[in-house]
Amino acid sequence: VMAILFLDDIIGQRRDKVMLIGYSKYSQQWIDIKNGAISSGIKNGVDVASIACDSKQKTLDQISMIEAAIEDDVKAILLMPTNLNLLEGVIGNVKRNNINLIIIDDPTANDKSLNVGTDVEALGVALAEDIDKRSMTMRVACVYTYDDSGKSVATYNSFINYVESHGDIQIVSQSVCASDVNIAGSVGRSIISEDKADIILCFDETITEGIASMVKGMKDEGKEVRMQVSGMGFMNRCARYMEDDIIHTLAVQNYYGMGYMGLSELKTLDNKNIVVDYEIIHKSDMFDGDKPKILFTFD
Repeated sequence: VMAILFLDDIIGQRRDKVMLIGYSKYSQQWIDIKNGAISSGIKNGVDVASIACDSKQKTLDQISMIEAAIEDDVKAILLMPTNLNLLEGVIGNVKRNNINLIIIDDPTANDKSLNVGTDVEALGVALAEDIDKRSMTMRVACVYTYDDSGKSVATYNSFINYVESHGDIQIVSQSVCASDVNIAGSVGRSIISEDKADIILCFDETITEGIASMVKGMKDEGKEVRMQVSGMGFMNRCARYMEDDIIHTLAVQNYYGMGYMGLSELKTLDNKNIVVDYEIIHKSDMFDGDKPKILFTFD
């Protein structure tokens, strides 16, 4: 039985209760979303409890978490879903109980409820434009993953659509890879061995980290690797690879902002899509003099 404790404020009035439910509880994505929601809760006078299952394969666990939140009569559920199709039944129960539902970081949520996340189509275009700015035709090996939200594929498709209609970019390979550091490293090594690409472009944070780590290992062994890595990533995990000129371009999504804005939008739930900013970062963008730059700010 999951016990959730909410505290009343000091004047004894009932405070709104919100449950944030996610997956991959040790991932940077979840940590950032959770911290953003908790910070927003403090600012807005809302009690936020959070819980997450181990992975996207634990949909049954997430169903139990949602049911427990319904029984606790929360005002809203912020949900980072494992699989929206498999959660359809319990989501219906959320709405029947007049509980506000806010989906975090899942493009497939379009018609189901308020969705807070990145404009993945714009992100794909931004990655293409970054490559297209170079003075020569670049050969690109694309690596993406399939997941239930379709986020990686949607960003990849947007990139491909730009290339087909605008870009002076040559796609030399397209690889599907699990969102796993070690598997991504193996895929990256295979791409490097073929020696057909100038850039390995990754449409998933874990894949970017895995390939960059593999490239660093090869360089540490004294091997020459001329390809650059670009793609979606976490700044705190990839900064060292940018410093070492392994990662050329990093698309940083604002997961903290997703949690923060998701809770802030409880007062304006008529909006069906909240788009949260992202940043396209290069090595020169990381520091201002000797001071690190702040990528995202909040009022």
